[in-house]
This record gives sequence, C-alpha cells and structure tokens, in this order.
Amino acid sequence: MIYLILAIIMNVALFLSFKSFPGLRINSFRAITFNYLVCVVTGILFSEVNLFQNLKISTASWIWIPIFMAAMFITTFYLLARTTQIYSVAIATVASKMSMVIPVIFSIYIFSFDIREFSILNYLGVIIALIAIILISIKNLHALFSMHFRDISIFFPVMVFLSGGLIDTMLNFVNRQHITENSRGFFVLFLFLIAFLIGLTILLLRKNLPTRRDIFGGIYLGIPNFFSVYFLLFALDDFNNNGAVIFPVLNIGTITLSSILAVLVFKEKFTINNLLGVGLAILSILLISYQDIYIYIK
Repeated sequence: MIYLILAIIMNVALFLSFKSFPGLRINSFRAITFNYLVCVVTGILFSEVNLFQNLKISTASWIWIPIFMAAMFITTFYLLARTTQIYSVAIATVASKMSMVIPVIFSIYIFSFDIREFSILNYLGVIIALIAIILISIKNLHALFSMHFRDISIFFPVMVFLSGGLIDTMLNFVNRQHITENSRGFFVLFLFLIAFLIGLTILLLRKNLPTRRDIFGGIYLGIPNFFSVYFLLFALDDFNNNGAVIFPVLNIGTITLSSILAVLVFKEKFTINNLLGVGLAILSILLISYQDIYIYIK
C-alpha cells in the first residue's frame, strides 16, 4: 500500500508543477523535454541501474514498447501541461485520471487478465465517467451548445483522457507480460531516455533550446515524474497487476488531493458543472471498482 500512496503523491506533484510554469515563464515543451533527462539521471542514482549494459542484453521482442510509449509520454505530458494552464489543476487531473476506464476495459476484454466480470453498476460507472469528462471540459452548460470546434484547446481534456488511458494500458500489459524484477529499472530509464531524445530532436530541428528557466522547471518536474512511474510499477506488483484495483484507487486519491491543493495553493475556482464533473468522476471510479476494493479491504 505504501507504494500506491507514494504514487498518488508523485502524481499530484506533477500537476502542481505544470500549473506553476506560466507564472515562472517556463516553456512547457522545453521543460518537459529536459525533465526526461532528469528522470534518467534520477533513476540511475536511485536504482543503480547500468542503463547501457542492460541495453546490450535487453530482449528485442519487447524493446519496441518503450519506444512507442516514449512518444506517447511526451505528447501526453504536453497535453497535460496545456490543459492544466488553460483550464485548471483539477480539470486536468480528472481528465487524466478518468482514463482508468480504458486500462480496466482492456484488462478484462482484450488481455483477458484474471479479473471479475463487469456488473450493471460497473457499466454505469463507465457511462458516468464519460459524462464527467464532458462536464469538466466546459465552463458552463451553455458553452456545450456554443462551442467553436476550431479552437483545438476544447479537445485537450478529451485527448488527455485517451492518451493517458493508452499509456496506463500499456504499462499494465508490459509489467505483466514482459518486465521482471531485474528489468523494471532498466525499462523505466530506457523509456525516459527515448522520450528525452525525441523531444531534443524536435527542439534541435526548431532551433529552440531550453533556457535556464526551462531547465529549472524540468528539474522539479522530472524528479516526481520518475517516481510516479517507478512507484506505480511496484504498486502493480503489490496488487498482483490487478489494474482494476490499482488505477481506481490511484485516481481517486490523485483527483481528491489535487483538487484540494489547487484551491489552497492556486486559489482555483470551479463552476457548478466542473464540481459536478469531479463528483461524478469519483462516483464512477467507485462504481467501476467497488467489488475489487471491497475484496481487498475485507
């Protein structure tokens, strides 16, 4: 349970970091790119993994997975940063964490992991989750009928929802099917290294290198970023890779704590439908996972 609690704290730290970028005049993409280098350095110091030695002996059959995930990581992180800055910490958190619907469905119907069947309440939770995403993505209900779809920022929360779900699904799959206790540290470091190289390539092509502010932002973003993934993998092990338990508890904790800190630290204010969306998000998570949480508590 301790790893799950630590994963929640690290996830909250990520959203608070993104929210601080505009006030400190930190460029989101440049800081995100540098943050992955910080993740690699943090991982080497913390886990004492010989990245390059492991790279030589790594299994080619699954090496493509972290390469694909690295591209998804940097894309999703940028979407998270923009959603946090345009909307709020709470809205970005909910959009991201409601994505747990996707790995749960994949665990049951695609991967056929040993997880119980969905009940009517579980399906109701999925429907409520989708409604919650709509409610937190708009400032008021009237805006739903007067949206200008040429403004791509309207779709940021939805894109965060989809991309976050894909990442969680792949993490759950690779941790169950490919990663061993000895290769976990290498997997995480290799994932972050590829993400850094992708971001650096884009910056070099654009001739848009990080400033000192961006490097500073990358440092205090990168440390919790590394541990959010590292602790999540250990938490999955503790719960026998049961994503139907881990992701709901992780997401409820992150949504609740992020919302409280956003109000206290950044003085964020929510519209009625935003608050309703957050409430429905938590309700949907409970409906989706109530059997597993009850069994674990019992």
